[in-house]
Amino acid sequence: MSVFEIQIRQSRPGEYCSVECIHRKLNYSPNHLHGKFWLEKRDELDKLADDTTQSEEYGKRLGEALFKDEVRDEFAAAVREGSDKNPLRVLLYIEDEELKSLRWEKLCTPKENKSWFFLRLDPCVTFSIYVPSPIDSSLFPPISKFDLRALVLVASPKNTPGLDHFEVQKTVDRVQKALQGIPCDVLANLDNSDDRNAPTLPNLLEKLQNEKYTLLHIVCHGIVTKNKTDTMLYWANADSKLERVLGTTLIRELKERGYKLPHFTFLCACETASREEKGALGGLAGRLVRELGMPAVVAMTDRVEVNTAMTMTEQFYKHLVSSGEVDFALAKAVPVRHDTSDIIVPALFSRLGGLPLFSNSLEKELNDQDISRGLKRLLEVNQEPENEMPNDLEDESKNLTSDNSKSSEKKYVSLIEKHAPILREEYEEVRAELETILSSEKSLRKEDASLNRQKFLQKLNKLCKEVFSNQNSEFTFNALALNAPLPYYDALCPFQGLLSFDVKSKNFFFGRQKYIEDLKQKLKENNFVAVIGDSGSGKSSLVKAGLIPKLLSDDELNQMVCLTPGKNPQLKINSKSSILLVDQFEELFTFSNKIEGREFVNQLLKLLKQKRLRVVITMRVDFWGECANYGEEFRELIEKSKFFIQRMTSDELRDAMERQADKVGLRFEAGLSKLIWNEVEGEPGAMPLLQHALRELWKRRHGQWLLCDEYEKIGGKDVSGLKGAIAKTADDFYDGKHNGEKLSPEDKEQVKNIFMCLTQVDKNAVQGEPRRDTRRRVAKEEILKLNKENPNRILELVTLMADKRLVITSQNKETKQIEVEVAHEALIRYWPRLQKWLEKNRDDLMLRDKIREYAEDWEKHGKKDEFLNLGGEQLEKAEELSKNESISLGNLESEYIQACREWHDSQEREKLEKDLDVYTAYSDMHFEKNNRLDAIAKLIEVGEKLEKSPEITEYKKLHYLIMFGKLFNELAEFNSLNAHEGIVSSITFSREEDEIFASVGFKDGMIKFWTWDGTQIKIVEGQHSSYALKGEHSSIQDLAFSADGEMLVYASKDGSIKLWKTTVIKESEDNRYFISVKRIKMSEDYHKNDVCSVNFNDKYKRIASASKDKTVKLWSYEGNLVKSLLKHKGEVICVSFSPNGEMIASGDNNGNLRLWNSDGELLKEFKAHNNSVSTVSFSPDSKTLVSCSYDRYIKLWDTNTESIEQPIIKFIEMKEVVCTTFSPDGKKIASANQDGTLVLRYTNGKVIKTLKGHKGSVPKVMFSPDGSFLVSCGEDGNIKFWHCQSRFEGHDNQIWGIDFSADGKTIITASIDKTARLWKCNGDCLKIFPHDKKVREAKLSSDGRTAATITEDGVVRIWDDIKANENEALNKPICISESVVKSINFSPVDDIFITIGEDGIIKVFDLKGNLLDKKTPPKGKLTTLDFSTDGKVIVSADTDNSVIFWKFNDCKLSQTFEFMTDCKSNIYHVSFSNDNQKVAIVNQLDGLFTIQIFNLSGKIISSIKSDDENSIRDLKFSRDDTIIALVTFNSLEFWSFDGTLLKRVKLNERDINESKIYRASISPDWSAVAVAFPREDFENRIDLYNLNLSESVKIARQHISEYLKPSKINKSVI
Repeated sequence: MSVFEIQIRQSRPGEYCSVECIHRKLNYSPNHLHGKFWLEKRDELDKLADDTTQSEEYGKRLGEALFKDEVRDEFAAAVREGSDKNPLRVLLYIEDEELKSLRWEKLCTPKENKSWFFLRLDPCVTFSIYVPSPIDSSLFPPISKFDLRALVLVASPKNTPGLDHFEVQKTVDRVQKALQGIPCDVLANLDNSDDRNAPTLPNLLEKLQNEKYTLLHIVCHGIVTKNKTDTMLYWANADSKLERVLGTTLIRELKERGYKLPHFTFLCACETASREEKGALGGLAGRLVRELGMPAVVAMTDRVEVNTAMTMTEQFYKHLVSSGEVDFALAKAVPVRHDTSDIIVPALFSRLGGLPLFSNSLEKELNDQDISRGLKRLLEVNQEPENEMPNDLEDESKNLTSDNSKSSEKKYVSLIEKHAPILREEYEEVRAELETILSSEKSLRKEDASLNRQKFLQKLNKLCKEVFSNQNSEFTFNALALNAPLPYYDALCPFQGLLSFDVKSKNFFFGRQKYIEDLKQKLKENNFVAVIGDSGSGKSSLVKAGLIPKLLSDDELNQMVCLTPGKNPQLKINSKSSILLVDQFEELFTFSNKIEGREFVNQLLKLLKQKRLRVVITMRVDFWGECANYGEEFRELIEKSKFFIQRMTSDELRDAMERQADKVGLRFEAGLSKLIWNEVEGEPGAMPLLQHALRELWKRRHGQWLLCDEYEKIGGKDVSGLKGAIAKTADDFYDGKHNGEKLSPEDKEQVKNIFMCLTQVDKNAVQGEPRRDTRRRVAKEEILKLNKENPNRILELVTLMADKRLVITSQNKETKQIEVEVAHEALIRYWPRLQKWLEKNRDDLMLRDKIREYAEDWEKHGKKDEFLNLGGEQLEKAEELSKNESISLGNLESEYIQACREWHDSQEREKLEKDLDVYTAYSDMHFEKNNRLDAIAKLIEVGEKLEKSPEITEYKKLHYLIMFGKLFNELAEFNSLNAHEGIVSSITFSREEDEIFASVGFKDGMIKFWTWDGTQIKIVEGQHSSYALKGEHSSIQDLAFSADGEMLVYASKDGSIKLWKTTVIKESEDNRYFISVKRIKMSEDYHKNDVCSVNFNDKYKRIASASKDKTVKLWSYEGNLVKSLLKHKGEVICVSFSPNGEMIASGDNNGNLRLWNSDGELLKEFKAHNNSVSTVSFSPDSKTLVSCSYDRYIKLWDTNTESIEQPIIKFIEMKEVVCTTFSPDGKKIASANQDGTLVLRYTNGKVIKTLKGHKGSVPKVMFSPDGSFLVSCGEDGNIKFWHCQSRFEGHDNQIWGIDFSADGKTIITASIDKTARLWKCNGDCLKIFPHDKKVREAKLSSDGRTAATITEDGVVRIWDDIKANENEALNKPICISESVVKSINFSPVDDIFITIGEDGIIKVFDLKGNLLDKKTPPKGKLTTLDFSTDGKVIVSADTDNSVIFWKFNDCKLSQTFEFMTDCKSNIYHVSFSNDNQKVAIVNQLDGLFTIQIFNLSGKIISSIKSDDENSIRDLKFSRDDTIIALVTFNSLEFWSFDGTLLKRVKLNERDINESKIYRASISPDWSAVAVAFPREDFENRIDLYNLNLSESVKIARQHISEYLKPSKINKSVI
């Protein structure tokens, strides 16, 4: 039977409805037609509907609106081809809601004589209101003729006004007769019937609940409700009284309770399909089909006579039973004699289409063999034609190689995979359950086994009905099991997914015919056309699948070249090519630089001069403006030849998709096209989205049906429908919901990285505007770099992504490289997960694209430095990006970043080296100006900058480090407080455990309290809630804590003293301090002039004060005056109690000292100084008194002798001495001078160090109570903190030898104090090696575990295991005294050492002192030697000025080479380079040194001569062997091989004759330089210059850490 489908689509308000018609004929391709439906004067038409005499006019107007032009002609031809036995099946589907209320049963069709005839009455036509949806097999399983069983409900209530009563019994009899013997039950008020058979809704529901009826026939009165929203059925109870049943109620009850619904319903009730019931789809009948899914319903659209209805019923069932086709049966249900107004009333609402109501294949009962055959045929893969799967048109796009040989291989799948792969899982479950039932049948009763078998065969039939669903035929499992041939089915997917259409898919390309014709004509007029449109508008598809096939059909145009510009755009076509397509022309602007782009355009312009060649380009409209940047000629060409295409309208898209589907026989369920149409409406770039969604929907097909439910399932979580389809495909792949391999977390990360790699982000996006992120084509090699450890996994993932059509892979025709790109920009635009990735990484991706742009420009310009644009923070980010495997960079980009770094580093290095000189000079200057902490802080700042900066020239760095070390070695100060405004008069310490001291400002009159780390703390009483105590009358000149820290006294310039009770509170949790002070009232017997000094006597609870009124006063702790001492003749400047409390010492401005006992009786009076005594102080044991004076002398006095007038010792300073004090252990004295210097010395007068830092006089200096540091206060308002102990302090006499361990971490020194000492590099002494004679030299083995020393008598001592615990005693040394040894050298790799004796003989010993070998030089005596860094060669020099090389093998020496030098004096130093290829020798003549550098063949490479008198203490090649560093007697110098002095740093600024460097050593690892001076009146120690930048900065920062902290003020108040 031929089929003519008419679909009237949803319209927009005020517009035509689109009409789509498909005429299907057996063995012919479907013919598609398009029309428009528009009704004029709708109100007049509605009036005609109510007039039964105007039915033909009504139907004619409907027909005139529908059948126009090609639709009319095709329909008329189709009707003519129909016959009474083989009628034309007309299926009318009305989508537009407004048109559903029309009386379509009255539709008339045109005849040849221009007359119109009711379609319902045409014997050559069957007509139904069609709902194009498959039948739900779970509710309506396939049935056979034998399954037909009817339920008849007849109701005619009595005594109901307005209703004509009819005879119920007679009607029932006629219906039963019409059923042709079909078994039936009746609900009607008949004679002898009971309540259970009354035609009521409860009885109907009970019947449907308990029995399975396939037919429901209802005869009753019916009417549309007054509000026109529902249908009312008039039924009757057992008493034949009226019982009203609303259609809505009936449907609700049937739906909610899950009754067994009939397959077919005949509503022989008036107006049960009324047009006026707008609340339901076609009235009650339509709602039964639509809402309950009933396969078919016949209903009356208007009033009908009972007799007419019965006659039609008889005819209908007669033909239904014989044919099984409902529409055919209704067409034949026309009485011979009839009233037209009656017989056009019936309307058929159907889902069946061309399907029969029942299947004949189900009539035969299946045996086990049949079932097994059916299952095997359904699920197994057989190489039969019915199992063959057509090749996908896109398969070639998925391959990573160009080998497509496999694409032509036949592919076979199971029938379920071919027809409905989405149902396979359900099938497997049913099959497994059925097999279980079949295997257990023997154990069941025959009835039960048969019931179970029937139940599950019913399930299989239901599923088969879905799998093989077809509009025109039904195929069941029974048919499959009985080897019935399958209906024709085309399993080729007609939807392209995200790929554009091309020549191969031209048969599925629809909707652009007008554009194709226009483009062809434009190319005839001009051989160039630019197709311009939005992304997703179908530019590429239009040209590839539409225009190109059209052009190639022309014999003169027979070869085509298609290319995309890509990264390196080139035009290469052969002479036979007649069509050139440049697709995605915008790549010229996004991937290529302008120079390459202009060259490409120029080539294109040249090609256009060949008139035989037709050139077409496609370009996104948002890049159209870029053409103006490529020359005026090209701009004019584009302007002249542009061809804009619009996106396909939603109607065009809908038509295209339906025609694609129809091409392979696919059907859209009712409402699906409309649903998609609504989503497409106004959506830019909808075509690729539509194609992708449809492709995903096709994967979920049910035979020929594409369903709404399955469409909803293709959407993702966040986005549904079209956009959700692509998102869901990507999400399913990412989340592992695909059929292939499940992604691991690592794989997911790589998939994210791949997508970001394939996306070029919009660099010109404006905030708030849509992003123009685009695809980028990337070489496979670049993508593989995303996982350098496992690139094969990246390749596997790309292959999986291509299988899912998320990416496309292709081979570049020029480079032959495999390239990868995102399948379509729609994926970039609509996948939420990718959008989140892009937004999160947008800055990095934009930087990546910018780097690529820069790199390509750099390469284009010959990789010149001026095109290295990355620098600063951007370069740092680029470097971080290059390490980030998630953002892949190509080889060129990586090379570019490296080049930028090298160039930037060279520029920064040059600037940094200049700045370094400036900063070093700045620090040196400020150091000399006593801004020492600031100078070191600046060097720390520079050092930290150097740590983060590129490596600078080595000698520049070494110069900085030496200067750093030089200043740091001279620095004893470690903190400084800007404590007061103006002079700090005095400082005083509380007891040791309090860790508190106080200071007083002369000018600001403030007393401030500090912790030892320099944190200022707060006063805690109300009136003293500020940071300090303010003097009440005048300036405070001195203050002191009592020994127990509980009292504080201060002296004022007005002659008064003030006494305070103090309490120190320390919170253990956070180490915070608080001081509480309370004033003690003093008697008013004040001094009559300035009080200069105050002091406590804790033993006798006395306070002494000294004043310019020439008195010393003694006070009690209660504040009362005890006694005034009046013996001084001058102003009393200072006073002090002895620590044992038994004596008082005072000094005046005449230089006199007086000693008193504790009661104030004078003991001694004598002239001590020639000027004012500034300070007097007792030693901790009270036995010694120290005094200082403006006469520059410091004198120590013995308090236990009668001859105290004679000092024990005295020493003079360069300036007036203001203050002096003993250390807590009494071994040291600290003094402060008028010029701001402090001097720390032993009590024997030997200076330990001179401390500089203050500007101006220092009124007071004090040792901390524990003696670990000094605190001084100055005229500059500062309080300074000083370390008392130096690094490497310990030797009592000159140091004669220095040596480092191989790792530079330990140092050994030799001294004439008869000891050698082992030190850590921080200055801590680890071991002391005692000797009985002066130690001339000390060396360490390569592992630092063994030391060797040489005493002045030439005896060698070997000390082993020196790295043992420092508290453990040393092992007794091994002595070697058989000859006088001058020098010793350990091998850098072996456990041996070599000595040179006075006799010039070289000897080899093991570490046990065993002699292994000895050699006598051929001529003179050996003077010096050095090992090569690998320990295999020794170089030596002799008194004959020869250089001898010795090979060292198996602890034996053998001379290998000797050469003579031109030295005029003895060579006293030789040194190997680090690469062991050069040797430097040093000799001295007339005070000038000469360094000569030789290769191992004795050829001189260079010579260095000093320009002033100097001598070398040590020499080393730099680590890269490019310069030579040497320590002279006063400096460290750096020389280039050409004899240029690069830098000289003086290591000591003292008098050159007194401070020559006596010994020096550069550590083997170049981590430090150590020097020693011959200091007789200074402490004997070494100065260490750390050459490790990080260590230098770290140590210095630790040293002045408190100074570098921000001001610390405890703001808490008690």
